[in-house]
Amino acid sequence: MSLPTTDHDSPLYSLANPQYRYFSTGVLADNRQVILGLQFPDIVLLFFDSLGNLLETTTRCLSVTTRTIGEAGLTAAFQDAYKLELEQIQHQLGLRPSTIRVKRFFLPDLEIGIEDLPANYLAVLKSPHEYEEEEVNYIKADIERWKSKGCFVFHWGTDYWMDKDGNVIAS
Repeated sequence: MSLPTTDHDSPLYSLANPQYRYFSTGVLADNRQVILGLQFPDIVLLFFDSLGNLLETTTRCLSVTTRTIGEAGLTAAFQDAYKLELEQIQHQLGLRPSTIRVKRFFLPDLEIGIEDLPANYLAVLKSPHEYEEEEVNYIKADIERWKSKGCFVFHWGTDYWMDKDGNVIAS
């Protein structure tokens, strides 16, 4: 297993508790911040201190029933069963759903983390000679707009483009 990386000098990134079904955020009574969500066949929990530093990563197996339903695909029945298990974990932890603020991190084995720019922007910056000059100039201008708005990418099973307040603006 690869070691997680945490950028301790990173600014803080807000992650709002989304209406999306695959991850959730909140705060515990001891002020630890949590991201939890689906990484089939598990629920992954990431714990951060109140300063936004990643402390711990744990997993909980979905119940046999939920896993069996999920093996048939991400159906409405699976989503209902998963939502129930997620709510049970949140209740057990005493998690208050809320926006959290964490530092940039990346867990390579789980492909969970935060990056400042989308992969397609990074590809152009890394190898501009492989693109038309007009496209390079467009991407560079778009990167400036992206940064000025405080946007970032949150990876959790897919790439979520986030605004500065931690809301999903695209996926």
